Amino acid sequence: MSNQADHTIVRLRVPPELKKQIEESAEQNNRSQSAEMVARLEKSFESFTTESVDFAHGYLSAYLRMQTAIYYHAISDLEKEYKKNPSPEVVQELKRYKVLLDETHRLIEQHNNDVQRFNGAQNKEKLLSYINELPD
Repeated sequence: MSNQADHTIVRLRVPPELKKQIEESAEQNNRSQSAEMVARLEKSFESFTTESVDFAHGYLSAYLRMQTAIYYHAISDLEKEYKKNPSPEVVQELKRYKVLLDETHRLIEQHNNDVQRFNGAQNKEKLLSYINELPD
């Protein structure tokens, strides 16, 4: 616990609804309203939080699934095209999309392994520490 000499007093006007939320949150977190506001302000200045890491994992996962669907669709269309016109260009495009699909599957597997590895709170904190130490 810190003492008052470690802090500066700041007067702050907030809307009544926000004050009520601070009161409720402080009570839930078993701390003073002042400590609640300080904790929330400190958190807002963090570069990355566990929530942002979770969001990034979810976003990347969704993006990779979307890319997979796009590549499957393109391959399907190209296979239909190949049946009509077995040209070298169509074969080349098919190969290109199959390489992209394979690479996307590899990325999905790697991503899933990363998520499992960093799934625990302690590992997330290590990851956040590492990310926050990276140069801009």
